[in-house]
Amino acid sequence: MQKACLFLLSLALTTACGFQPRGTLSGHFEIENIHIRSAGAAQLGQALRFQLAGAGVTLAENAAGAACIVDLKAETFEKSVLSVSARTGKVEEYRILFSARMDAVRADGQVLARDELIRISRDQIVDEEAVLGNFSEESLIREDLARSAAAQAARRLQALLGKPD
Repeated sequence: MQKACLFLLSLALTTACGFQPRGTLSGHFEIENIHIRSAGAAQLGQALRFQLAGAGVTLAENAAGAACIVDLKAETFEKSVLSVSARTGKVEEYRILFSARMDAVRADGQVLARDELIRISRDQIVDEEAVLGNFSEESLIREDLARSAAAQAARRLQALLGKPD
């Protein structure tokens, strides 16, 4: 009984403070018909389309019918060494950095964002005994970075295009 009361109390407190799970878009977009071009940022483009569709935004198939055009470009993943074992000389930790650039323009030509940088990084600890696991972990980190960058881009677009509730 006490656990149930404690759970309900903590639930009430988190909702009262305005807590929302990371990645959810609240509010509304003033422009609902958005076209996303992602020739230079395929992973980010796919993840951003998913984020916006999940938020109820209508995605235009082409730029001609869109109220806003978002151009994603220069998607890169960089991997750098964070630490090396003093005993063995092998890498113990990497940092994986995702970066891309974004332009946003209204159909009337008004520039909302030009060459805006989107950058996210994660650290990966290397297990010498699980070589295949390290490879699959890196690919999962890259997917997570693309999703996080898409959430960042969606929040930025919401700030540029949104209206108060």
